[in-house]
Amino acid sequence: MVQGGDHNQFSGTGGYAANGGTFPDENFHVAHDRAGVVSMANKGPNTNSSQFFITLQATPHLNKKHVAFGQVIHGMDVVQRMATDVELEGDRPAAMQKIVITDCGVGKGNKDDESDDEDGEASRREGHKRRKKKKKSDKKEKKKRRRKEDEADRKRHKKQHSSRRKRRKDSSDDSSADSDESTDGSSDNSSRKRRRKRSDDKHRSSSRKRSRSKSSSKKERRRSRESDRSASTSSSDSGDSKGRRKSNR
Repeated sequence: MVQGGDHNQFSGTGGYAANGGTFPDENFHVAHDRAGVVSMANKGPNTNSSQFFITLQATPHLNKKHVAFGQVIHGMDVVQRMATDVELEGDRPAAMQKIVITDCGVGKGNKDDESDDEDGEASRREGHKRRKKKKKSDKKEKKKRRRKEDEADRKRHKKQHSSRRKRRKDSSDDSSADSDESTDGSSDNSSRKRRRKRSDDKHRSSSRKRSRSKSSSKKERRRSRESDRSASTSSSDSGDSKGRRKSNR
């Protein structure tokens, strides 16, 4: 094959081009199956601008990698001379020689090519529809999955909240029960203390009564003895007085 490109530098590389980037009608429908096929470079760096190839024979290794966009209709003998008569140094011409393509038209192609193009366009549209449908389905599925996850999170939070509330209630009930038991115990202790105090007071009262009774008995006996002694003394004094009166007589 022969290579051309960059009509400013005349270097045959993928340099300057009036139209760069990708064209909307690029496809791999045309095969590199004969001489004279005009094909652009692949999409590597600095290759897909003005660089192009003209095949000298069938080159199937370029199929599905490089886009064939034209064919040499007249002047194939010039292309053959470019490949055989130009002196090369390595893979480049030893001296620059200007070769101009004077008539570059637009081919209409045959019915098979048109059919292939239509099939390719239909296939692209179908592929676009499938991708769009899949994208929409994925988005819907993702939204559905997110709703399920949110619902699961809400249920989990609700369950945790209910569990915490139940634990707080159980703890409160236990505290109330302990408080009631403590109150009952305190009441029982107070009742026992009051009964014990009443019993002690009653015992002390009985003891005091017995003491007072004993003391009264003692006092009564003491007064009785003192009264007896007083009576005895009075009798003695009376007898002495009578004896003295008799003597005096």
